[in-house]
Amino acid sequence: MPYLTLAFNPGINKEQTFNSAQQSWFDCDKIRFRAGLPEKIGGWTKPYFTTFLGTCRGLHPWVALDKEEFLALGTSQKYYILQTGAFNDITPLRATSTAKEITFAKIANGSPTLEVSHTAHGALTGDFVTYFGHSTLGGAITAEVLNQEYKIDTVIDDDTYRIRAREVEPLNDIVVNGIYTPNTVNATSGDIGNGYLLTNVSTVTGDPIASVTDTTNITEGALISDNANIPAGAYVVSVDSATTFTMSANATGTAASVSTYFSGYGKYQLNVGLDDATAGAGWGIGAWGRSAWSFPATVSLIEDQMRIWFQDNFGEDLILNYRDGTIYYWDRTGNNPGAFSRAVPLQDLVGATETPTIAKQVMVSDKERHVLCFGSNPQGSATQDPLLIRWSDSESVTNWDITNDTGEAGDLIIGSGSEIIRAIETRQEILVFTDTSLHSLKYNGPPFFWGVDAISENISIAGPLAVVAVEDAVFWMGKNEFYVYGGTVQRIPCTVRDYVYSDINNDQIEKVAAGVNAGFGEVWWFYPSADSTTNDRYVIYNYVQQVWYIGTIDRTAWIDRGIYPNPIATSADGDVFFHESGADDQESNTSLVPMDAYIESAPIYLGEGDSFMLIQRIIPDVTFRESANPSPTIDFVLKMVDYPGNRFGQETDQRVTRTATIPVEKYTDLVNVRLRGRGVVLRAESSDQLQTKWRIGTPKIDVRPDGRK
Repeated sequence: MPYLTLAFNPGINKEQTFNSAQQSWFDCDKIRFRAGLPEKIGGWTKPYFTTFLGTCRGLHPWVALDKEEFLALGTSQKYYILQTGAFNDITPLRATSTAKEITFAKIANGSPTLEVSHTAHGALTGDFVTYFGHSTLGGAITAEVLNQEYKIDTVIDDDTYRIRAREVEPLNDIVVNGIYTPNTVNATSGDIGNGYLLTNVSTVTGDPIASVTDTTNITEGALISDNANIPAGAYVVSVDSATTFTMSANATGTAASVSTYFSGYGKYQLNVGLDDATAGAGWGIGAWGRSAWSFPATVSLIEDQMRIWFQDNFGEDLILNYRDGTIYYWDRTGNNPGAFSRAVPLQDLVGATETPTIAKQVMVSDKERHVLCFGSNPQGSATQDPLLIRWSDSESVTNWDITNDTGEAGDLIIGSGSEIIRAIETRQEILVFTDTSLHSLKYNGPPFFWGVDAISENISIAGPLAVVAVEDAVFWMGKNEFYVYGGTVQRIPCTVRDYVYSDINNDQIEKVAAGVNAGFGEVWWFYPSADSTTNDRYVIYNYVQQVWYIGTIDRTAWIDRGIYPNPIATSADGDVFFHESGADDQESNTSLVPMDAYIESAPIYLGEGDSFMLIQRIIPDVTFRESANPSPTIDFVLKMVDYPGNRFGQETDQRVTRTATIPVEKYTDLVNVRLRGRGVVLRAESSDQLQTKWRIGTPKIDVRPDGRK
């Protein structure tokens, strides 16, 4: 009995048709190739079960001088430093009130939002603000409401916005039959009345006087709303005794007027950025309600662009900026877990001289210790030049004066392209990408210090995060090609190119995020498919074997192992994952679930494919060497194909079984089957077992010519 070996070329081949890609693997998910053979990729786990706010598009690990490990995360809403499992918020402040100019009022319709008046506040919907230094204007608010973070709910106009009481960490305190019961999880003594909502009110006696058994935790200014048994818009005006408090609404449920009861100062955090890429201006651009009501959006503001962060270390300190935004500095000294200070603008540091105020990207050169700003504003001007490169004096973050003859600060301009997209440092040079060209920036010493040379014209790059440096090579994803630079620019032959670029959301192509998985010789690109606005797919180039493979996953940023023992990635849901950790999926649950992984071949025919074959048995070739499961299993599926268009072997004769699913265990040596068709497709897929890894060799099938043509 003749045996047919099911041997396929490594990598996925989607450039050919399903029928013509013989001897090739045609489709896969969660699969990699090692030594030419396909295997299930490593799993991922959640090291922290707290999430961050916003979409992360900037990751940076480092170790301080005292060997403390840090991970910086720049998101569309915040900037965090992760230490010992805690997300420490170091988001810079945009503005701080210099006078007691902010006033608050409870709106009359019973809404849980507060209306805030602040002339020319500059806030956007979703921004974060903290209040301090209050004064009572009618109904006291004690100190506990201060220094709490509030999220701006709606921007009414340039002078007015609304906040929702404790939007970030809402309480659920209860008054039932006039008896106050604090939420045992969230509430603490003094919470009620400090600007928080009283919710789930069941009955209040003696309206507008409410009888309670204890008013210790009820103070003036407590808001009560959205309940049929209490006048809408009511709030606590005064606490009359140990058992009663007075509310401010009549029996009809309407308030006589808007009651202003608080004024003070405010600290506004950096305007939040967008999660999505935008272009142009007008209605429909950006997030709904982001700007003031009845005003069209515009992307002339840097806050109306997708938020992408860049960061680098200056010693153990951190220098950071968001694309087309301000440069900030975070000083490690004196910052402890849970008490981190905020990053501050570079120009506010002591001794700052002619510092840039805007840049597309900031970087610190490893050897020369210059801080470099790409796409910066020239000295003496606040206008950004998208092709200008500036650098500081050596070993200085504060001295940028190019007129100082004794210093090394300077600048130069890229000669082609319309804007700098990304700069990335290699062992020999810094590569600078514009929208149409690639340049080499090298340190030449005095008197000019840095010089730039053109490397290639007429290239493209998908976005600022689409490039990575690996050893002596740089890989990046263009807008219709993949490239590598190792002294010269070359296009990488790609066997999945049409698959990727024919189903990608070009409106969101700036979201493409590249990452290195050096332990397996891989470069990953995460990208949004045509029907998605978030990264839901990936394409991998194995630069050791020079093969490609594909799959589906939600990841917005990725860094390779190094300081941390595993590659680290983030999702659009605000989670941090350790990859190559175990064999399972911890994407959406606190517990692990089996990972869905499969690989499928193109068809194999007997001879020229002009005869039917009869399959009688299969000899598997699988190893479960890295499985922690003592009884691992994989499913082999044989699919019969009669004609090129009959990909999945749809049956024309219901008396014939056209597919067979074969469970394969660790010691399975032979399985009898009975299938008939012109060609056979092999599919291998994970079972529903945990802790199972597998690798496929070259299975064999026992076939005989059927005799039919």
